[in-house]
Amino acid sequence: MKSLAAKQKSALVIDSKDNVAVALTDLIKEDICSVRIGENAIIIEVLEDIPFGHKIAVKDLAADEEVLKYGEEIGRMHAPIKKGGWVHNHNMFCERGKKVADTFWGYSRKSGKVGIRNQIAIIPSVFCSAKVAERIAYQVPGTVYFRHPVGCSQVGEDLEVTAKTLIAIGNNPNFAGVVVVGLGCERFSPYELAEGIAPSQKMLETVVIQKEGDSIAAIQKGVKAAREMVQMASRQSREVFPVSELMIGLNCGGSDMTSGLIANPALGYASDKLVAQGGSSILSEITELIGTEEILARRAINNEVAELIRKTIYRTEEKLRKQTQQSSNQERTHLISKGNYDGGLSSVVEKSLGSMKKSGNAPFSGVIPYGHQPNKKGLFLLDSPGHDGEVSTGEAAAGAHMILFPTGRGTPTGFPGVPVIKITGNPKTYEKMKENIDINAGTVLEGRKTLEQAGEEIYQEIIEVASGKQVKAEVLGHDEQFCVTRLP
Repeated sequence: MKSLAAKQKSALVIDSKDNVAVALTDLIKEDICSVRIGENAIIIEVLEDIPFGHKIAVKDLAADEEVLKYGEEIGRMHAPIKKGGWVHNHNMFCERGKKVADTFWGYSRKSGKVGIRNQIAIIPSVFCSAKVAERIAYQVPGTVYFRHPVGCSQVGEDLEVTAKTLIAIGNNPNFAGVVVVGLGCERFSPYELAEGIAPSQKMLETVVIQKEGDSIAAIQKGVKAAREMVQMASRQSREVFPVSELMIGLNCGGSDMTSGLIANPALGYASDKLVAQGGSSILSEITELIGTEEILARRAINNEVAELIRKTIYRTEEKLRKQTQQSSNQERTHLISKGNYDGGLSSVVEKSLGSMKKSGNAPFSGVIPYGHQPNKKGLFLLDSPGHDGEVSTGEAAAGAHMILFPTGRGTPTGFPGVPVIKITGNPKTYEKMKENIDINAGTVLEGRKTLEQAGEEIYQEIIEVASGKQVKAEVLGHDEQFCVTRLP
């Protein structure tokens, strides 16, 4: 560790009322910074790299707290930041001279978050209680259930990821309440699941089959609790909120040539527009970002995030390399699907360069581990495999209100309680699967719309779905995409 004298840098508070100081030299993470305030000075440890002339927080700042410089408000914080952090346009906003932010109609939560659906989630803590959870949901309209094959016979980090993911799904703000259904002897206790959801302050009940005596008694208790929750939730009305409260997940499946050419870039336009207004967006499918690590790293808000992006993609590539080398069947070593090949894609890098277009051009604010939630707003990379279900599950666990899903070849799939907006850039696919696909961006290929117009159509669909419009997967009852990732 460097000596204090070697590492000490300086910054200046212009007015005594200010909560930020101006860096008088480049500040490097872990530097000790002497911040002058009039005739006095305070010592602050620098938490991240901050360029010369930029602002360093001299106190902890809360989300939406005003940022003071020259003794006046110059903006407000998107998300909380610790003393010593970098304050800039990636984490603060100013509405002066701008139009009023777009809004949607959502449901207020006691936790301070906002939901776009008001359903009751029925979540089994283990696969053994899945059928009981399904029977409860079947008898109570207004509920959704989460069938899964995990929760027991797991150890270590594999079990920990399962636990964090199920808890995070229960905390998703789209759910007004949760009924946890357990067997009673599983490794991931239903009580631990309920305790993880409790801080959200939503309606919560725990049903344990062995405690109730049998599955029939457990179903009866669960149905009673779910009915009461649905009734309570029905009393709540939608309210107006700024789009800065929205978080979208970006996913894709069944890609073809039109995905990278049209659907993904159009979605990137919509994602950029949301993030520019303080909203959040999540890019994932790391197996389908191989070859893009340096491009994405250049869009990171700082060197630390850039390195995390590189490490996340390199780690996934190394894992795939080992798996393909150990395969006993060379036909199982392809990194893209037969449908991708048939659709005109020739390599994983070609697919990746088109896949990353979903994220637009916004800066990356961080990398989210699977089963975790970001503590600020912006564009994020989620560390997840490329499996459609595992991606959507990870994004919903991170707090995504909806999933935006380009598909060149077409798919009907959906997610319980989290709307999946299907987009295709292939007009032939739309004609064949118009009952499953929400947006036909193939109009760009036909010359009837520009890419920007298609992007605006997607953005407006986000607002409408957030305000209550049902997507086609919801109408048809598709919920196949819930799938918790497993670790070897």
